[in-house]
Amino acid sequence: MTENIHKRESSLDFFRNHPVFTIADFENFLDQRDRGSQANRKRLLHYHKEKGHLLSLRSGLYASVPPGASAETFMPDRYLIAAHLTPDALIAYHSALSFHGFAHSLREGCTIVTAHPLVRPFSYQS
Repeated sequence: MTENIHKRESSLDFFRNHPVFTIADFENFLDQRDRGSQANRKRLLHYHKEKGHLLSLRSGLYASVPPGASAETFMPDRYLIAAHLTPDALIAYHSALSFHGFAHSLREGCTIVTAHPLVRPFSYQS
């Protein structure tokens, strides 16, 4: 019975449960449900992006737009974005203090520590 429930879970359910996700996360979701070829999967992401359900943050990284929100004005959580930039990303230093409410000053950026070098600096909506 549980297996049938998983098979019926839609892409929109995945987006609601994953506010920020990588293509690998979405691929894993679809693999568990035996859904579609690689080309169809790319079309599915493109379709949902065009419908305003998704924002492309950078190559391979997406944010889900909550129901009722506008893709043009929605601001994804910066901590979730930073945590998904690499598989081992950890929110660090002042950003970690800020996340937990212990920082005494505000900063817009988010610092991560990772063993994977970022090929290029990353900025999204400032």
